[in-house]
Amino acid sequence: MGHSHALLSPNLELKVGEHYSTAVLDSDSQNHLRVLRIQSGETLSLLNGAGLIFESEMISKNEFRVRELIKKSQPQPEIHLFISLPKKDSLWEVIAQATELGVSKIIPIATQHNQNPQATRQKMAEKSQKIADEACCQCRQPFRVSVSQEWASLDSILKNPAFPMIYADEGTADQSSKPHIAKAKDGVPSLNTAPKLGLCIGPEGGWSESERQLLSSQALAMNLGPNVLRVTTATSVAIYHLRYFANC
Repeated sequence: MGHSHALLSPNLELKVGEHYSTAVLDSDSQNHLRVLRIQSGETLSLLNGAGLIFESEMISKNEFRVRELIKKSQPQPEIHLFISLPKKDSLWEVIAQATELGVSKIIPIATQHNQNPQATRQKMAEKSQKIADEACCQCRQPFRVSVSQEWASLDSILKNPAFPMIYADEGTADQSSKPHIAKAKDGVPSLNTAPKLGLCIGPEGGWSESERQLLSSQALAMNLGPNVLRVTTATSVAIYHLRYFANC
């Protein structure tokens, strides 16, 4: 509340005191700016998607001046979210919440219980990137979340991973369980020292038995507690707890 309007302009580089015109923005941002109807003297926050926020003031129509430069640090560890994308309103919710919670990258994964037709998957990935960009502006997230336009398979992401992989597993929950991550396997780096972590979230129908067997052989299981959670809720809870466990 009380913040100026924010727009995302990836890779933009400006200096304090520098003047710029709206021509430096992409067409979507220019259209959004027209809708905002910012007046002379009002402020605008430009996010460059790499941790910089250019706090600007409109000095005349279509012209701004940078008043302040704010530099943010990337949340650590970086989290790559591998998720079986849900449909419709749940898609907006899960991508927006993951963006607000500071994941670095979102990679859609194809799973056996995912009901999205092959023909719609590319459009879903494109829509997810737009949702992530909008969420960046709404919550002033200075790091752009990259959404892969290709859906990956579990086999491909678990084969020789570059960082520890964790998967949310509802199959191990019971009424007495508390959120926790299974004991690390031999050869798996400690979560506390890894600069990047991979987090796998399954579809609404859950992991299949063959997928769970594959995941359990290559990744660490995260128990999210005794309750059955929707994908949107499970994603937020898993990201929160993964950051907690990684920083303990």
